Amino acid sequence: MKNTKQLVISLFACLSMNISVAQQNTFQLEFSLSTGDDARDAIQNAQGNYVVVGSTLVSGSNYDPVISIVSPTGVLLQSKSFASTTSDFFYSVCQTSDGGYFLTGTSFVTPNNYDCLVVKMDSLLNTVFHKVYGTSGNDYGNSSFEVSPGRYTVTGTIALGGSAKPSVITLDELGAVVSEGYLVTNQFASPNYKGSYLGNNEIAISNLTNAISIVDTNGVLVKHYPNSLGIYSTDIAKAQNGQYVCVSVANYGAPTGSTLSFAIIDSTLTNYIGGNSFKVNGRDILPVKVFQDVNNDFLIAGNSYDFNSGNYIPILLKLNVSGSLIWCHSFKPSSTASAKFNSMVTTSDGGFLLSGNVGPWNNQHFFVVKLDSSGNSVCNSVNYALTTQSQSVQSQTTHSQYTGSVGLLSTVTTPFGTVTPTVNLICLSTAVEELNEQSGIVIYPTIVQDAFTVSCITNETMELAIFNVQGQVVLICQATNGTKISLADQEAGYYFIRGVQKGGAVFSAKLLKAE
Repeated sequence: MKNTKQLVISLFACLSMNISVAQQNTFQLEFSLSTGDDARDAIQNAQGNYVVVGSTLVSGSNYDPVISIVSPTGVLLQSKSFASTTSDFFYSVCQTSDGGYFLTGTSFVTPNNYDCLVVKMDSLLNTVFHKVYGTSGNDYGNSSFEVSPGRYTVTGTIALGGSAKPSVITLDELGAVVSEGYLVTNQFASPNYKGSYLGNNEIAISNLTNAISIVDTNGVLVKHYPNSLGIYSTDIAKAQNGQYVCVSVANYGAPTGSTLSFAIIDSTLTNYIGGNSFKVNGRDILPVKVFQDVNNDFLIAGNSYDFNSGNYIPILLKLNVSGSLIWCHSFKPSSTASAKFNSMVTTSDGGFLLSGNVGPWNNQHFFVVKLDSSGNSVCNSVNYALTTQSQSVQSQTTHSQYTGSVGLLSTVTTPFGTVTPTVNLICLSTAVEELNEQSGIVIYPTIVQDAFTVSCITNETMELAIFNVQGQVVLICQATNGTKISLADQEAGYYFIRGVQKGGAVFSAKLLKAE
């Protein structure tokens, strides 16, 4: 990705400020196809709806992958599933520049052989291609993104050379492999290696003992932090000041329980800046995802696991820029003993969307939670007490490059069919009515080469936040009628725009940056 900090803003200067955000929709949604449902990832699409992917138990140990569309007010609009003869799972989804979706996961062959599942869908959830890649061992597609138009990347675990390798595989618009890269690890064979696309051609690989390894879009190691911040990392993000932040699991297991480790590393991945660890005695505190919000605070989604009952409590931590705890909230519905977060992404209104499951292990349902920009919800949100501990740093060896290749095993032709889940909207708080074009605020054009213009019937100042499809804030600034905003230095793809007028009215829009 080109440098987002080089945006040229004509007619006004972007300000360093906290964007004021009007009231936003928040909800908790539970929906179910069976007693074994699990939402593994969720995003916001260009239409403003939420796309949720996961799997559902059909019978015995046979699972089918599921993709669902949810409205901003928690209404389930559509669900589709593929009737697998064994078991298939969706683990990740991203929206692509053509308006469709790229999904990854895994497909069961034998207990010792899973294969990497990749599916490309159009905007109407029709299948473009559905393919399986793999080797003789266990292969998993754990995260997905589009690095450039028509280039779809899956990161995960591929069994090569007799062990699990962190992998980066890029496919073309027809699903053929165009590049692939792998790392050698110095740890346990993990099925959970995954990558986060940080922009600027950087992919951060997590679930590693050394905490942070950065590869390019071809999977070549380009940057490395040579220390461990725990037993293994679970997510890496890039702060707005160019520093890296990492969440890890430390001191794993009973009886005292694991700690959630948060660390800040400088932009060169050389110097440890600071951080903290957080725990509850007798429970595992397991981080899932970390984001920096528009106020420069850090939000960490995770789970608290009870050794005795086997139940989870989904939690969200807010930390300040130095890593000190501001608060921790739990979001378990009062009607259940267990719920769990598997993913988190920012939304165009400045809020957060989280997905996972709700219910005990033998009676789980899909779980989707929408929070506002402060991380709050209207229901089932209570304070959760954590103890802060000092961070520990230990030396680790660098993960070297591994040469190998993955093969196309099969192309699946059976289409996805519509399914009808049982829905329970646990709670909902609707926002103030948003402005639309008839209200006198528009942006044009909506397909841009270089810049778009803000048009208002009044000259009232509006604060804008612009998000990319990964949910990252690329710009916060002010605009009035006639303001022209350049996206010339941004990558092609969809962008979401959220505006708040001083009177409190909210405006949202989307546009496509063409190549």
